[in-house]
Amino acid sequence: MAALHRDRKGTTLIELMIICAIISVLSAMAIPSWLEYMPKLRAKTAVRAAVSALREARSLAITEKTRFGVYFDSNNKNFVLFADMVNAGAGTYDTGDSVVTRTDLGSNVALGSTTLPGSTVVFDMNGSASQSGTVTFTTSDSQLSYTVDILAATGRIKMTAG
Repeated sequence: MAALHRDRKGTTLIELMIICAIISVLSAMAIPSWLEYMPKLRAKTAVRAAVSALREARSLAITEKTRFGVYFDSNNKNFVLFADMVNAGAGTYDTGDSVVTRTDLGSNVALGSTTLPGSTVVFDMNGSASQSGTVTFTTSDSQLSYTVDILAATGRIKMTAG
């Protein structure tokens, strides 16, 4: 009789199957949300890369005592960080300017509107920008947009969602 009332430790096969079923149901509920979230995450990452390039251009202009800028190319869905060597002072991206980096926006991000003349901003040696303006990025389905504001006097760069 003592053998029938032994303490049993561990989990049974039924308990393991119930746990697997619960995990499967929870995963099935989470995957659609995850798939919806990923394009938004990629869009935000692309915009943050553009803000980073703008800040790097400003920093390089200050440290290297030469003009650096960023050109936003809506046709090729990319932006270019460059040293303003050709036609310096014009605030434009010209053939012959030294390209530091060229970054693609990705397949689900589009460059919307920009108020920057020539879609270019150039930073001076004191950190100020050639002009104030905004650059708008949208997801390819236009459900989400981000705006990057550039203030000429200080070179301040700010990203806002909306």
